[in-house]
Amino acid sequence: MPSTTPVSTLRSEGKFPPALFSSTPPAPNYAVYTPATSPANLASVFAAGFGTDYLINNDYRGAYLSDALMHPDGGFPVVTDGLPPASSSNTLRTQLKVNDLRNWTPTAPTLLCGGNSDPTVFFFNTTLMQNYWTSHPPAVTPVVLDIDSAPTANDPYATLKTGFSAARDLVYAQGGESAVLAVYHATLVPPFCLSAVKSFFDAH
Repeated sequence: MPSTTPVSTLRSEGKFPPALFSSTPPAPNYAVYTPATSPANLASVFAAGFGTDYLINNDYRGAYLSDALMHPDGGFPVVTDGLPPASSSNTLRTQLKVNDLRNWTPTAPTLLCGGNSDPTVFFFNTTLMQNYWTSHPPAVTPVVLDIDSAPTANDPYATLKTGFSAARDLVYAQGGESAVLAVYHATLVPPFCLSAVKSFFDAH
């Protein structure tokens, strides 16, 4: 938000609601998404976005969801062509398409690194790009690294994945899952992805 005042202060002053959406769905068929529970590792993050004091009203949310049903994305929830919707009558979805990267393919070595439980930038965004590149193959195949996954046989990033797992477990032991999610994006993931990036480009 365009403010120098911390969100915590705005909330304590009653100027910024603690939730994004109403815990009452805009229509009965949206109850399953109020909140969503899949993927399970992000269910607590989704739940935190709903409440009785919320920012985005149900009319706006309902209009967005209705447009998504009428003009589905080709990458979610069902993978078809992997592309953004061909058309949309919702202004926000139209603007999101303008900023969507599913019209780009890399022409140089590329590494995408993140963690599958990131509550700030969902790793699902990477999955969308992978689906797009499947039907629009780049000249140079990108490497997609989930630093929060189990090492595989001959995994060049096995040591980093093991290190990340140890760091994650340490934070969990000190404060549980909420503590992990609080530092996941800005503290836990960056040093391991930075090391992966250095290793990747040193090899290229």
